[in-house]
Amino acid sequence: LEAQEQFKFRSPTNVYGPWMHIYLQALWDCEQNGEIDTWVWDGPDGNPAWDGWQYRAFDSMGRTWYDAVKKGTSIPAETLAKLETTCTRFADWLYNWLRTNLTAMGVPNDWRPAGWTQGNPFPPNSYLDPKYTKPSAHDIALALKGVVFSAVAGYDVVKARYMIHRLIVSLVPLQVTPDVGDMRGAFTQNPSGFEVYGFEQGEIMEALALCLQHKDLLVQTTGE
Repeated sequence: LEAQEQFKFRSPTNVYGPWMHIYLQALWDCEQNGEIDTWVWDGPDGNPAWDGWQYRAFDSMGRTWYDAVKKGTSIPAETLAKLETTCTRFADWLYNWLRTNLTAMGVPNDWRPAGWTQGNPFPPNSYLDPKYTKPSAHDIALALKGVVFSAVAGYDVVKARYMIHRLIVSLVPLQVTPDVGDMRGAFTQNPSGFEVYGFEQGEIMEALALCLQHKDLLVQTTGE
């Protein structure tokens, strides 16, 4: 929750929903990355603008909210409320972004601020600028899982169905569909180069399986 507040605090346009990355605890291995008890972007990973920071967090938080709801009274109400709040913030931000960017075939995949390139220092008081440049199956799948988990846990179903439909529509063109060929069925934009990443395929298959487990969240259109 604090990471979302910190992201908004640094954002020139008050983007509210994504998370700032790293809180430096009072541990010896945190001291090398900045002042203890502060929030920073850079850490050992070295790429603060990587989009996976956000969508992997959304997937994890949505899944955790869903699991906590299933456990019922064994989870404190305060914890459930916190999970709902952090997931709702991100989901609402993504929903509003999709409603504003009606032609985007995916989600924001470039989070670099203007003028920054990987390898340069990224000051803690800097900010990320989420924008869409091209489809990314990895991000789409993680966002899809986060939305489905959140919807089943209690998020707004109308908003969730819209996002799920947009995300699935964005995945379809990324799948190799010729009747023959070694790459048939894979999700890649470079089938001739046999460019396939196992972790991406895994995230996509899990997301699609999750959708099939919750078919009530799928939007039915003419001919489907």
